[in-house]
Amino acid sequence: LAQQLPASTIAAVDISSAALEVARSNVRMHEMEGQVELIESDLLTMVDPPLDMIVSNPPYVSETEYGQLATDVREFEPRLALVAGTSGLEIYQRLLPAALEKLQPGGWLLLETSPMLSDSLVDLIQATDGLGPAELTRDLAGHPRVVRTPQRCA
Repeated sequence: LAQQLPASTIAAVDISSAALEVARSNVRMHEMEGQVELIESDLLTMVDPPLDMIVSNPPYVSETEYGQLATDVREFEPRLALVAGTSGLEIYQRLLPAALEKLQPGGWLLLETSPMLSDSLVDLIQATDGLGPAELTRDLAGHPRVVRTPQRCA
């Protein structure tokens, strides 16, 4: 994202210090030190508003789905990065109010999700006063993968 938007300032946030160490290595490798700030935070708690755009790939796997994931996914990715809770929507339920608080009017919200949760996430966004309509974008396999708000309503 930083390479595609070279005039932007990026706050890259993760709750995991280990994940931020990997990110720090990537920032250095791509020479983005002056553009990307790494922040250890639970969602947007430590991020100062206003934000023009929030792009998030939060945990969205349900407890039930976790047991059905491919072994290479379960063994490669930390559980914290995958599992959101019983329904898979729990992190979104916490993130949406935080995004509404931090996102400036006209800002964008883009959320990666599971094709199995995409309709529920759209409903959740549309039920959140101030976030406006939500739209789905499909991945290369044709599955609904990203839910976005065209812009935050003023």
